Amino acid sequence: MTKATIDYDWDPLESAPGVKYQYPNPVTPYILQIYSEPAVYRWSVVGSNGWLSAVYFGEAESLSRRLRQYLQKGQGTSRRLREKFEVELKRGLQVELHRLSFGDFQINNAWFVPQSSLQQDFIRKMLENFLIADFLANNDFAGCEVLNAPNNPIERRRRRAIKRNRAAGLPELTNPRQF
Repeated sequence: MTKATIDYDWDPLESAPGVKYQYPNPVTPYILQIYSEPAVYRWSVVGSNGWLSAVYFGEAESLSRRLRQYLQKGQGTSRRLREKFEVELKRGLQVELHRLSFGDFQINNAWFVPQSSLQQDFIRKMLENFLIADFLANNDFAGCEVLNAPNNPIERRRRRAIKRNRAAGLPELTNPRQF
């Protein structure tokens, strides 16, 4: 049996020292200076009373570059999340970005140290997926939507069909059994 304990926290991104970043503000020189390294991150859609409405977990080789992608017109995940965030902002919610901070941890004989571990994309992906599973297992967040797209073959085909229909100007399918 493999046992692992990871102590972690979410630090809010700052656009300037002591100033919490808010979507869709632009990438500042401070963000470029501080957040240009690999990271695991979480977008949080938050109500005025602090409750989480939705979250998205991700990983990036450069967090500042990834943030820029979310802010620009793009495709795929960036576009999907940008559209969701715009809807939530109109509802009066806030969209925040947090970076994972964690201490050293061990799985079997492998030690993971924050800075050197995040250089490896497979470790970032492992942490991203662990955090999704940990979040879903936490009963404190019942009702909070996880925005990460399912990654199974049927869902991938469904997303491709929707994309093809959009490109062809066809109406979107509302019932998955329609295709």
